[in-house]
Amino acid sequence: MIQPRRLSGVSFETVAASPRGELPRTDVAALVGYTSAGPFDLPVRVLDSVQLASIFGEEPVDSGVGDGLLASAARAYFRNGGEAVWIVRAGAPSEASRVALPGLLSVGASGGLAPCWMRARSPGTAFDQLRVTTELTFDSRGAGTLIAEASSEIADARFTLDARAGAPLGEGELILMSLGDHALYGVVERAHPNNRCPLSSLHRVTPLALSELLEPEPVLWTAPGERLALTFTSHEGGACLLSRPPPGTPKDWPNRLAPGDVIELGSGCYGVLDEVAPGANSALVQLRAFRVERLRSVLSLGGAIRALPSLRRLELTVNTLSPGGADLRVSGLGFHPSHPRALLALPNDDALYGARPPEGREALYEAVRHPRFPLADRDATGA
Repeated sequence: MIQPRRLSGVSFETVAASPRGELPRTDVAALVGYTSAGPFDLPVRVLDSVQLASIFGEEPVDSGVGDGLLASAARAYFRNGGEAVWIVRAGAPSEASRVALPGLLSVGASGGLAPCWMRARSPGTAFDQLRVTTELTFDSRGAGTLIAEASSEIADARFTLDARAGAPLGEGELILMSLGDHALYGVVERAHPNNRCPLSSLHRVTPLALSELLEPEPVLWTAPGERLALTFTSHEGGACLLSRPPPGTPKDWPNRLAPGDVIELGSGCYGVLDEVAPGANSALVQLRAFRVERLRSVLSLGGAIRALPSLRRLELTVNTLSPGGADLRVSGLGFHPSHPRALLALPNDDALYGARPPEGREALYEAVRHPRFPLADRDATGA
């Protein structure tokens, strides 16, 4: 018998595979059903009852075809030792409810002002009684100089903010500038190493006494989804009477007025309702009036260069409170879309759970993920 040839110093040994110490997990479940919040037709991985309530709502709801028992089933699953469950919300999506942000106004494409409103992060009854408050934070950035630079057309002047003495300014930040009795608001168009930043827009806001108003007729009341022409009459003590709506107006219109609503007074003047006392077919209100003017000319500042004794950066905090739910808040929000934490970039559920965050929005998405913040951009895109 011929012996196989052996190579010096080389040997072969067969080792049997050891049995696996752990079996594949069998405790990952999937549930499909009706909930009071959350994305539709999109599987979301949930790890505990707290996360379940944060995303899909606290209690089962009437789905229209029967009681939604998904939340109860998921909680029972976690109580029995389950560690992860994939939830899919079933049903026909409807329009998410809208919520006005008190104390904030938005600038429209035509330059007019209107209430600033947002949408709930998803359709559902979980947001029917949502309450919202806002807070402004003023961060001092020292002094500076505002430079008006004439372009080829004098009516389209460019403004630059020279804030070298203060802390660095970031793209999209809203800056409040003091100039005598006026307040100037500008948005940093882009950051600059030397803090010499161009402004993408500049508005001057001037408070007005009611005696300065010409009491135009009619004025326009604007609320989310509603516009109504009303007669405006001044009263003593800073009160005003809104009355005589056009024919066909619902009789309960005085009860629809609310603090924070906007009254367009004409000629670039606006009023914000502070107090409302509804009557039978009229409403007695207290309002704050002001004129808003976008500065488009070098001459509008009364000079090419103006010293600014005070520069302050404005940031927004939004607080929400649901009945029986937690008080949630998101801080450090910006007002302009180019800000990395822009208010109007808050994602809805489809954007948060169905896609990756847009570049530069990663920190904002994480801030609203857990616990899940209930508001989203009015267009519900989160882009």
